[in-house]
Amino acid sequence: MSLKSDNLRVRGYQVYHEGYRPTAAIIGAYTKSESDTRYIQDIRFGAKESAQVRESSGDTDASGYAITAVINGNRNQLVDTVNRRPIQKKVNGIWMNISNI
Repeated sequence: MSLKSDNLRVRGYQVYHEGYRPTAAIIGAYTKSESDTRYIQDIRFGAKESAQVRESSGDTDASGYAITAVINGNRNQLVDTVNRRPIQKKVNGIWMNISNI
């Protein structure tokens, strides 16, 4: 048995303690910076986009957007304007649009 604080072994096995902790690589774990690249840290809506429904021949839905307003400005029976915003996620400090939901 060796008694050096950074190389304590018992029967050939490394012993870790408060003064000598294993690294993330040794135990197969991710470091904090590696973890930050793998999970969503925040979500938000992006910039508003509007479409005039009455002047449009129609539009197909795009993935990654949420309808945020349906407006009937002239108060008749038909919708006039629809607003949508992209859903964004923040990963590793970078905001990006969610392309598929």
